[in-house]
Amino acid sequence: MKKLFVFLISLAFYFFAQANEKFTSFINLSGSDNSELGIEMELPDIDFYGDTDQCPPEPGYPGAGNYFDPFGGSVHRKIHDLEVWGGVGEEQLIWIRYGHSGSGDYVRNYGNAHNWNSSYQYDMVDVGSGIRIHYPQGGQDIFVKVDQIRWSAGPGKNKWLFQYGNNFFLQKSDGFRYRFEKLGSGANTYYQLQDFLDKYKNLYILTYDNTTRKLTRITEPAGRYLEISYSLVNNVRVIAQVETRDLRKVTYNYTVMNGFVCLTGATYGDGTSAIYSYIQSPPGSQPMLAHAIDPRYRGSATNMKYTYLPFSNGFIKEERNGVTNEVMATLDASTANKTVIYPNGLKQVFSSPVNDFSKTNSYTDGFGSRSQVDFADGGKGFRQSETDALGRTTTYENRTSVKLILN
Repeated sequence: MKKLFVFLISLAFYFFAQANEKFTSFINLSGSDNSELGIEMELPDIDFYGDTDQCPPEPGYPGAGNYFDPFGGSVHRKIHDLEVWGGVGEEQLIWIRYGHSGSGDYVRNYGNAHNWNSSYQYDMVDVGSGIRIHYPQGGQDIFVKVDQIRWSAGPGKNKWLFQYGNNFFLQKSDGFRYRFEKLGSGANTYYQLQDFLDKYKNLYILTYDNTTRKLTRITEPAGRYLEISYSLVNNVRVIAQVETRDLRKVTYNYTVMNGFVCLTGATYGDGTSAIYSYIQSPPGSQPMLAHAIDPRYRGSATNMKYTYLPFSNGFIKEERNGVTNEVMATLDASTANKTVIYPNGLKQVFSSPVNDFSKTNSYTDGFGSRSQVDFADGGKGFRQSETDALGRTTTYENRTSVKLILN
């Protein structure tokens, strides 16, 4: 009888813990690697379009697909195509390809279908009275001049831009510093990322083709590198191959679909290949990724299918298993609050502050437990408090450094 009682108590604690399972960023429930016994809950941090040069974390909910932004509807895919072994700096050279269904200011080195981007593709341009930096992972910030040296990315942003002549230094909170140089003159003025330092001041150098201005090499402090070569497809210059110093490489394949250059696959040195197909909705619009098979995707979503809202050009509706065609996640964006629905019946409801449509200020999980997060400056600033489903509040004090870290 005593054993039965202990078993029932243990079972009750198990289901209680499951009902209060810890959550990670974006739309997916945390799986066994991140869940913990008890009732702690971490609020999801959905700041991808508001302030980030980081990608969402890898999926944690068992059986879930790629992360997508419940407000913007963009589905994200991250593939590690090639890696330089070893390295003396904090940044290991990894050629990562990022795919997004949402629109953005992309250079389009992988054709003009879908929105593919890759490591080290930082793009700086003038926009009105400001400067926009578009990051490899898909996010972007617009910096506005504060004084003769400082450029601010706005409230709640964890980075500053410092100008010294024609050199612009992007200082991030993690200690990394990126140096852009303003080149050319008049209508031919442009910016290039020339190098960057990790927090230990190890130097990484970027090399470009003088004619096309395309990135051709990234070299780490010990001399290892990634080398990028290009080709023309339907008069569009695309990345054809990336190779390491020890001759390992990945090559990319393309086709033309109704005038759009589409990345159809990647071939790796071990004989495996990635395969992509696309859909146009509505007809004549930019093709969006419909089916992806990625042997080098780190996670369970190696074979995925996507459907989008009609006439939305990239606003995700469903993610499906590419093998079984089973629905893995559905986004209901018909109301101001966005609902993510999973095949096991769980639902996650997201609401966002009016002043900043990229941040989540309340979150209701599949069991009806509601959590709240508040931001300073009417929703535009840094996170200042979190209240979990049990009413417990954690407050934060943020201090902003507006100096370039030189030593």
